[in-house]
Amino acid sequence: MRKSTIIILAVSLLVLFSGAAVAQDYADEITVYNSGDLEHDPATAYDIKRFEEEYGVKVNVVEVPWQYQIDKLTTVFSSKSDKVDAFVGSYFMLNNFAMPGWLEPIGFTEKGKEKFSPGVIKASTYQGTTYGAPLMLKDTELYYRKDLLEAEGLEVPKTWDELVNVAKKLTKDKDGDGNIDQYGFAYLGADKLGFTFRTFLYQSGGEMFDENLNPVFNSSAGVKALTFMSDLINKHQVTPKGIISMGEGNVGDLFISGKVAMVESVPPLHERIMNSDLSGKASLALAPEGSAGNTTYLDGNVIYVSSFSKKKETAKAFAKFMSSYESSLHELVREGNNSPNPSVFNDPRVKEKFPEKWVNVMQESVSDVKAEPYPLYLQVEQTLRQEIQKALNGSKAPQKALDDAAAQIKELYTNVLGI
Repeated sequence: MRKSTIIILAVSLLVLFSGAAVAQDYADEITVYNSGDLEHDPATAYDIKRFEEEYGVKVNVVEVPWQYQIDKLTTVFSSKSDKVDAFVGSYFMLNNFAMPGWLEPIGFTEKGKEKFSPGVIKASTYQGTTYGAPLMLKDTELYYRKDLLEAEGLEVPKTWDELVNVAKKLTKDKDGDGNIDQYGFAYLGADKLGFTFRTFLYQSGGEMFDENLNPVFNSSAGVKALTFMSDLINKHQVTPKGIISMGEGNVGDLFISGKVAMVESVPPLHERIMNSDLSGKASLALAPEGSAGNTTYLDGNVIYVSSFSKKKETAKAFAKFMSSYESSLHELVREGNNSPNPSVFNDPRVKEKFPEKWVNVMQESVSDVKAEPYPLYLQVEQTLRQEIQKALNGSKAPQKALDDAAAQIKELYTNVLGI
């Protein structure tokens, strides 16, 4: 046998057995807690199946409603149980689990981080260490009826002031019965009121907390944001009063039915528009700018790995797979969830699915997102939402509402966290 043939054979055998060794490094199965029902997350379900097929690892999915996920995982991790290897949760959950040391660093290289939007990596990082693998994101974009704007000779608003002026001209009593049939603008209310407030807060140059976790959202920027939200309803009367109790689905219904001409909402509305009679009549734009720009609040899902897992390497492989280019692409084209990886929007499959203008807006929007993960998120959110509602219904002035919320949250952190 020729020497070169022997060398090639030896190298081939080495590669073969090395591959087998690598495959054997992965556990046979892992347990993953998913935020919500996979029936409503078809892209996530699809990519879990892909991971199972490519890695030969069985993924046992436990479906947990998102509002109960923190409590259930806290029970598991506080006992240092290894029953959960990874979980698909929200960006806002980071501090709840990273502060007590319950998360395993995800292990991204610096080059690996560069593929994601900077705001996404920042929202997945605690005290300099990245613990989350971004799956998808929900940012705020402006959906508008281009046919209605064109009929009035109006341009798409790019600032808060322009938004108010355009919304006034689109707010109409169409049948002359004294009641408004078409409002100019709406934003997300109900359980998303805090989401909406944070977007306007960031656009005013504000923050939720300082570096010592002191609430600072009751600053002049916060008051400006909440006053703007209130004025849209009560002063300018371009936003329906009922918006306070309307969430993502209800606001989408208003837009689809033609009862609101413009809405600031999140990407799953893409799919609803494209599958409705509004296809071709509606379009997409960046959220109008406040005094500090048009940064929007970052919501969405990320994969975390438990520090108590005995299958950490397999769980991290799963997390990285689910945050890969291809998985992120599936979240976008199958569910309409925006990608945390801006390069995905250049993919021909995305351009085939969505209008070119929409793709450009989505890509630019995800490049300017922000979140401040902080502990006890659900308790903070409930307190903030209750006080925001009081400002919007006129029972408290915006400054008073935010001051009261800040005081309650400060007391919560002192009593529970000792800070």
